[in-house]
Amino acid sequence: MTSYQRYQSLVNAAQLLQEEVENWDEVTEEVLSSVVLDTIKRYQQRVCVGIEDSMSDLLSNFKINVARAIFEAANSWRSASKHEITLYPKGCRFCCSIGSSTIIVIEQDPQVRSLRLGSDLCSTIDSPYTALALPYSVFFFHFQEGRFSSLYYGWRTRQLTFLEDMISVPLLPNLHSNLSVCMGDQRIDNGTLIEQTQKVLDSFWGSQFNSDLSRRWHDKADISPLLNTAESWRQLSLSDPTFVLHLNYGSHRTVQQILDMIAGSVEETVDESELRKRLSEQIDQQIGGLFNKMQQYFKRNKFEKHFPKKVKDELGRAIGNAAKEMAAVIYALDVEVKKATIDPSQETDIQPVSNVWSEYSS
Repeated sequence: MTSYQRYQSLVNAAQLLQEEVENWDEVTEEVLSSVVLDTIKRYQQRVCVGIEDSMSDLLSNFKINVARAIFEAANSWRSASKHEITLYPKGCRFCCSIGSSTIIVIEQDPQVRSLRLGSDLCSTIDSPYTALALPYSVFFFHFQEGRFSSLYYGWRTRQLTFLEDMISVPLLPNLHSNLSVCMGDQRIDNGTLIEQTQKVLDSFWGSQFNSDLSRRWHDKADISPLLNTAESWRQLSLSDPTFVLHLNYGSHRTVQQILDMIAGSVEETVDESELRKRLSEQIDQQIGGLFNKMQQYFKRNKFEKHFPKKVKDELGRAIGNAAKEMAAVIYALDVEVKKATIDPSQETDIQPVSNVWSEYSS
């Protein structure tokens, strides 16, 4: 091989080196995919297995602890209630408790009642008492801490069956638009629930109905001409007391809606009750313990704890080998270029300085 040919080979080698340097991204990609990403993947697999095992135990314990807390709280609540066995009044159809409040729904059958009507309601009747047929009467009693608080009154033409049954506004006076009964200055808050309920009912039916809140009374003819006056109502009640079950009094609210309305006026809601408060505290405590254990697990299982020597060795070996090869090539090229005096017209031999170029010596 002539000097010029060897020189040309050196130029080609330099060009090849330049291309390899420009393609260094391929080397880094290979290092990343075969070493770093593979190591991270194995780390992720190990962490996932650890999380699955640890979380299974943690969630199992969490479930047991929360269930225990709920049962303990429920048991204590149930034990307290055993000391207050309550008998409900006659005709009680529904009963619910909201914190320290109790709502009792009582239904009375249709009947002819002797009502005490004021002269401003029936001036044509001499007696202060008027016998009027009434449909099913539905009373909503609201008690707070065992003491009577308020009364709501509605009508129905059929017995109560479901909480979604509709309640109608009675045609009697002294009732607010939300069915709340105007009790005046009466205060009934002594005795058992049965005793208080009976006192309230006696007071309601024994009180005089006057012209206060009497719009429905004066508009009763719109329901039926048979109810035009108290006298016509009385006369028909004596001959056929069931006629009131065949009239359409309109729909006001369902039983559930009335219960919700009364519950909405209660300052102490279910969420603030002692039972729910205790359960919430217990659950919060268990959740806090669960996440605390999860955080401890991740703190103990750090990335650098897994395969640190392998990552270091593999990266060092791959980058070191690439660096050594590149350094050798660059060093050899530098030496050869400095030693070579190239003249294409001359046929002098050039001896390689480095064994990198041994293939060109022949």
